[in-house]
Amino acid sequence: MRKLTKNLCLIILLISFATPIISVIATPTTAQTTTNSFVCGITFGADDWDPPIYKSTPTNYYIWATLETLLWTDPEGSVYPVLATDWDIYPRIDEGGHTGGVKAISFTLRQGVTFHDGSAFNASVVKWNIDRNTAISGNLTGTGDAQNRDIYWFDASDWSIDFTTNWNLTWALSGDPFGLGTEIPVINKTEVISPYVVNITFNSWTTNIAAFAGAYYLMASMESYGDWSGAPIYGVGEDPAFPQDDPLTFPGHMIGTGPYEFDFIDEAVTATGHMIKNDNYWNGTALEAEGLFAITDVYVRHYVDFETRTTALLTGEVDYLSDLSQIPITDLDAVKADSLLSYKEYRLDPGIVDINFKCEEGLNTPTPVVAPYWGMTPKQIFPFISHYFGLPPSTPLPDGINRTIRRALSYSFNYETYFNIVGEGRGNLSQSSLGIQSLFYDPSVPEPYYDVTKAREFLLNDPYYGPLCTNRSLSASNITAEWNAVATSNPIATHDMLYNTGTEVPVYMEKALNDIGCGFIGVGVADIWQGYVGTGLAIMYDMFPFVWPNSETDPWPFMSLFYTSKNRFIPSFGYNFNFMANNTIDQKFTDIYFAADKQADYSFIADHIQNYDVPMLYLYQYMIGFAHNKGWTYIDQMPERIGFSGLPYYAWIGGERAITVIPPEIIPGYPAILVTLISAVSILGTVYAIMQKKRLS
Repeated sequence: MRKLTKNLCLIILLISFATPIISVIATPTTAQTTTNSFVCGITFGADDWDPPIYKSTPTNYYIWATLETLLWTDPEGSVYPVLATDWDIYPRIDEGGHTGGVKAISFTLRQGVTFHDGSAFNASVVKWNIDRNTAISGNLTGTGDAQNRDIYWFDASDWSIDFTTNWNLTWALSGDPFGLGTEIPVINKTEVISPYVVNITFNSWTTNIAAFAGAYYLMASMESYGDWSGAPIYGVGEDPAFPQDDPLTFPGHMIGTGPYEFDFIDEAVTATGHMIKNDNYWNGTALEAEGLFAITDVYVRHYVDFETRTTALLTGEVDYLSDLSQIPITDLDAVKADSLLSYKEYRLDPGIVDINFKCEEGLNTPTPVVAPYWGMTPKQIFPFISHYFGLPPSTPLPDGINRTIRRALSYSFNYETYFNIVGEGRGNLSQSSLGIQSLFYDPSVPEPYYDVTKAREFLLNDPYYGPLCTNRSLSASNITAEWNAVATSNPIATHDMLYNTGTEVPVYMEKALNDIGCGFIGVGVADIWQGYVGTGLAIMYDMFPFVWPNSETDPWPFMSLFYTSKNRFIPSFGYNFNFMANNTIDQKFTDIYFAADKQADYSFIADHIQNYDVPMLYLYQYMIGFAHNKGWTYIDQMPERIGFSGLPYYAWIGGERAITVIPPEIIPGYPAILVTLISAVSILGTVYAIMQKKRLS
């Protein structure tokens, strides 16, 4: 009996030691869930998604998952099928020195595709979408919105001297065919040839088929949005000006054919958006067979700044961050060092990190617009339309920056220091307006560089600014401190800059201005894009930093918007925010449109805007990248699918989030070793008591 007692005591003692240890060394397991959620982080909130009024990069995280286009294109310009399976391009006749015209495109559409509401995708739906874009952007119903008119319309009178025998738009020059003077749609008509064949005929001389791969031609459900055939759909959630929270009166947002269905965006409380996997997606089975389309639902979290967004990645709160110049990953070293994260450098952004100037000369050059403003300058027009921008009536438009000062700033700005410190050397330092990877980049075209002495020469040799320098006792022999003193006490000129708070660009621009004797006023805001560029209010400031989009293979659609006189941002929603007006440059863009060999004209334009008009400072090209949790896999083309910007295309992602499981402590707040010791002492005491009792008995 005594032996049994001793053995029992020994067993109890061993169990007491083993129990806390077993709980510590147990193999970690991942909790099983029914979902495979994927979380993205963005900085700015989403806004209008509807194609005829689309304008926002953050919205791309939603629209490219829920809606689809007929095609998609990669950075090299190759075209791939999506909702269209085939296409035929019908060229125009080369004549009058014009080449490369496109008269029509016929699309064969994918069969068996349904929208999220169950309705069928077919040729009638394509026609409805295209006709709707034209009607809304041209405000043909009186309930439209013209902010993207330049995408879908053009002024026939701008091309009247270029008409040919077979491309003749004289019918548009009289009679005001659409109530917009001589403006006509890019697309003449869209015809349904059969249920799955649609033919699109153009008024424009040519078109790039890649346009049908862009956000302006995403396909929305005709069944759900038929009541909005002539009116845009605003917002992405509750908006007092556009009631949308009652399913009886509004069917919901972003009803398309895409791999995910829109659920909600809550900006006010959770700052989160949500999408759910479309189990009826037309390509779902094929993708799943390749180990893709594994994400069951997507959360898009909106963060207040770049640093908070990056911290969310490092702490495992999000799975994926794109790394763009306007929305960068701030602590790249920490991201690359994290064992659970992977970072990929993707490609140079074809858009240039720039500072957009407002050209004084263009503000005072007449703009050919419809009555009652015919022949008036933007400065003369603006007081009559300032209320459209939410400003008091009769608000004047500020003067802008003179060409001489713009040219001086192109040499007083320290590009290399800015690139290495602010840009962290990520990308390519070049002051080219085309970008070094453009098919039309010409290294023989001079680019400005940092040379303060040369910058001051522009002012000293100018008939207007030269005397102003003399009156301030400034000459080429004055040192920088003396030019800075003038900038502080009696500046030659003073200019303001709109910028996102928390960025360092105003520090460098202030120095660039001060070093040529000019004053600086900085105006920091939370979001230049949504609050100022998207609304047009950016024109109330002399300059602002931005990244205008561009294309390596076909820069014309972008650059012609940014630099031609007709696209100055008054009174329509053009994209020439710098107000550059130059007839020679206008003609060069016209020549490019029709020419077979475009190189000489692009070189001329680059030389002119980099070295003469200087509507922008071209700082550098950013190296686009993205970071993600290592558990997720993707095909090589994934980052190319959405505008070549490294944004995630969720359907081409497989795998699941990789995590580290930390075993729970046995007693919260107490280490396992301490629990083991306490347990051992307690058991030893118990054993001793038992032995003593036996001995006494």
